[in-house]
Amino acid sequence: MPTNIIIDGYNLIRHSPDLQAIDALDLEAARDALAERLTRYKRLRGHRITVVYDGLKGRSLAETKGRARGIRVIYSRRGEQADDVIRRLASKQAAGTVVVTSDRELARSVEAAGADVVDSPEFEARMIQATLYAEKGVDPDSGGDEETGPSRAGTKKKGPSRRTPKKERRKSRRLDRL
Repeated sequence: MPTNIIIDGYNLIRHSPDLQAIDALDLEAARDALAERLTRYKRLRGHRITVVYDGLKGRSLAETKGRARGIRVIYSRRGEQADDVIRRLASKQAAGTVVVTSDRELARSVEAAGADVVDSPEFEARMIQATLYAEKGVDPDSGGDEETGPSRAGTKKKGPSRRTPKKERRKSRRLDRL
C-alpha cells in the first residue's frame, strides 16, 4: 500500500549536500533537481509524494498547487509558512502519512496529529539506497540479494527480553516501507 509522503521542500534541500550546492547557485535548479530525484524514487517505490515550499513574497493570496513530474507541489500562500500547510495536510491524512523534515517543532506537531516523521538526511539516504538497489536489481523487501538469497535469523535469542512497544513497532514497519 502506498504511503503519503509530505516533504518540507526547502528543509530537505538545505540538509542535502548535493542539493545545497545547487541551491547556492540557483534555487530553481535545486527545486528541479529535488523533483527529479523524487520522481525516480516515486517510480521505484510507488508512494504518493507532496512537496511543500514557502511561497515567494508578493505571490498570490491563494495557495499555489501544481504537479512537477508526477510529484504534487504546493507553495504556501502569502503570509503563511510551509510548516502551516504541512501541519494541515498531516492532520487531514494522519494515518499512513510520513512527513519529511528536520524541523523539531514541526515534527512534534505532526506526530501529535498522528503522522510519522523522518528527518531530511535519513530520507535522502533512503532515496539513494532505493536507487542503488534498483540499479543492482535487488528487491530491498526480500531480506537478501540475488546471490545469497533471503537472510535467515537464527533461533538463538540475543539481547534483552523486553519487547518494543506496539506503537513503536507499527511506526517502524511504516517507515521501513520508505
